[in-house]
Amino acid sequence: MYLAIELAAIAAAVFLGRVLVVGRRQKIAFGALASVSVILLSWQGWRAAHSRHQAEDQAAKAIAQNAQDLRKAQEDAAEARRETLRYQDALVKLTGRQPAQSASQSPALGGPGAASTANPPAALVLTEDQKSQLSKLLKKMGPHSIVVRYAQGNDESQRYADALAAVLRDAGWTFRSPKFIAWDQYPHGMVVLVPDLTAVPRDADGFAAILNQVGIQVRWSEEQSLDPGTFDLLVGLPY
Repeated sequence: MYLAIELAAIAAAVFLGRVLVVGRRQKIAFGALASVSVILLSWQGWRAAHSRHQAEDQAAKAIAQNAQDLRKAQEDAAEARRETLRYQDALVKLTGRQPAQSASQSPALGGPGAASTANPPAALVLTEDQKSQLSKLLKKMGPHSIVVRYAQGNDESQRYADALAAVLRDAGWTFRSPKFIAWDQYPHGMVVLVPDLTAVPRDADGFAAILNQVGIQVRWSEEQSLDPGTFDLLVGLPY
């Protein structure tokens, strides 16, 4: 038994770069083994921590790459919108007529000028399921400020605007004082108003995407009286 202990102590001593003389007391061998155990455990701990840090670094790089890809896609979409609007302006100047589907005529899904083949809703009704989904998505987006408008004199439009405002308020959104806008004729359906269609605020894009996600189709319109970086929602006349 002592021989085995001494051999183990010698092996430990060699690992430590030291030489122990056979015949020394047993406690020397146990001390060497204890030292080796501490070193081995420290080494394993360092390797585990190093592997964890590598995994965390790779995850952080993947997240950063995904965020970069998302920003690139958003920038590409914004550039496509600007190109569409430049085409529309050029067409108006050349012919004096609006294109067949303009940003203020076609439902937009996720951004101005994006065409949709879906039929417009027959009536302005916010369902309980839509309220629940909308509340969750708006809370996830975070609080913002907005103005919710409705077609003056139309009860259905006002009820729908009140229902939307209640959901927005529950999600932590605040309401700005509205700028005066003179309407010759109210449009139909839901319209997101922005001060400049060529520079749509990212929050407005996100808000429109959320409305579309719960089945509320929106169109876009430019209203230059609005402050830069802001957006309003107009609940227009029922179809």
